[in-house]
Amino acid sequence: MISVDEALDTILSKVKPLAIRTAPFTDACGYALAENIVSREMIPPWDNSGVDGYAVIASDTSKTKQPCMLKVLDTVHAGNVSTKKLTPGTAIQIMTGAPVPRGTTAIVMVEHTRRDGQWVHIEKPAHEGDHIRKAGSDIQKNQIVFSRDHIIRPYDLGVLASIGKSKIRIQTKPTIALLATGDELLSVEEKLKPGKIRASTHFALTALLQKAGYPVINLGIARDTPKAIAAQIQKALKADVIITTGGVSMGEKDYVRQAVEKAGIKIHFWKIRQKPGKPMVFGSKGGKLFFGLPGNPVSSLVCFELYVTPAIARMASQPSPILRIPVRLDHPVSKKPGLRHFLRARLYIDDGQIKASLSGEQSSGVLSHMAYAQALLDIPENDGDKDKNDTVDAVMLDRDHLHQLIVSIL
Repeated sequence: MISVDEALDTILSKVKPLAIRTAPFTDACGYALAENIVSREMIPPWDNSGVDGYAVIASDTSKTKQPCMLKVLDTVHAGNVSTKKLTPGTAIQIMTGAPVPRGTTAIVMVEHTRRDGQWVHIEKPAHEGDHIRKAGSDIQKNQIVFSRDHIIRPYDLGVLASIGKSKIRIQTKPTIALLATGDELLSVEEKLKPGKIRASTHFALTALLQKAGYPVINLGIARDTPKAIAAQIQKALKADVIITTGGVSMGEKDYVRQAVEKAGIKIHFWKIRQKPGKPMVFGSKGGKLFFGLPGNPVSSLVCFELYVTPAIARMASQPSPILRIPVRLDHPVSKKPGLRHFLRARLYIDDGQIKASLSGEQSSGVLSHMAYAQALLDIPENDGDKDKNDTVDAVMLDRDHLHQLIVSIL
C-alpha cells in the first residue's frame, strides 16, 4: 500500500495536457484559454454619453446666472452620429451611448434641464468631462483582456463579444468513460430482488462529471465475467479517462484489474493507506488514465473527489478543485493510527467559528450520509483519537455551503 500523498503524486505525474482546439466563444464557458486574448480595438471606440441629457460647452453653463439658456441644434440617439458641431451658446440633445458631438466638453443630465421649444434651460453648472465616457476607458487597443489558462465565465462572453472575438483557442477537456461492474447491480428502473442493489454510485459520478462540464461516455453495467468486462474496457479506451466502479478488491469475481492489464494499461498502484477507499487501482496507457474505484458507494465517491477530480482538472489546464479549510470538531472522534481517515461531516457556524459534526454512520456502504455531508474531515494516518475542539482539515464537498458559512460570519 502507498500513502494518500504518494498516490496523488503518482497520478498527477502521469497527466499529460490534451490538445488545444479552436471553438466559438459561445461554447467556451468553463474551459481554460490556450492563448492570451488581445483586443485589437478600443472599447468604447469613441467618446460617448453616459446619460440621457444635453451635450454642452461646460464654460457656457457657468458664465451666467442659473439657469442659462442654450439653443438646441440637434438630437442624437445611440447608433447615430450628429453632423452638428457645438459652438458657444448651443447644445445638442443626446441619449445614453450616443457618440459625443464635436465641440462637446460635458454632458448635462436631463434631470438638470428644462426644455422650451428650440431652447433648453440648464439649471446646474456643468464641469469639463461630466458624464463623458472616453474612448478606450473600458479596454485599450492591444490590451491583454484575458490571459492564457483563464477559465472562461459567462461574464467573459460579453467582453469577448465587445472586442469582436468570435473564435478562441481553448484547452480540450478530457472525455470520461464510466463503467459500473457487478452481477449485483440493477438499473434505476428495476425492482429490487434478493441480493441485488441499484447502481447508485454510477449516477452520482455521472452527475459530478457533467456538472463540471466533462463529456461522459456512459458504458452502463458490465457483468462479472472476464469477457464482459474486457469488452467494455476496449470500448472505454476511446476516452481520455476510464473510471470503473467495483471489481478491484479481493473477491473471486474481481476481474477489472485483470481486464485492464490485458488491454495494455500499466498498473501503477493498488491499495492506498486510507479509509474509506483503500482498494483503489490506478493505471495509465500513453496519455490515458485509468481509475478503478472501489465498489462500496462511499469509498468510490471519496476516491473520486480525492484523486479523479484533480487529475482531470490538470488535463484540462484547470486549477485543482480540492479546497481545504480548517474546522473544529464539535465532539471526540475515535481513530487508530495506520490509515488516513476521511470522515463525512456537516459544517456549521458556532460563535464565529466553523464547526464540524459527523453526518452520520461512517460505514463505506451508507450512501445517504455522503449525500448529507458537506465536507470530508481529513485525519492523518499516524494520528489517533481526536478530542472535542481539536482543529482538523476539511476537504469541501459543497462549495456553495462554504459560501453560506462565510456570509454568515461577516
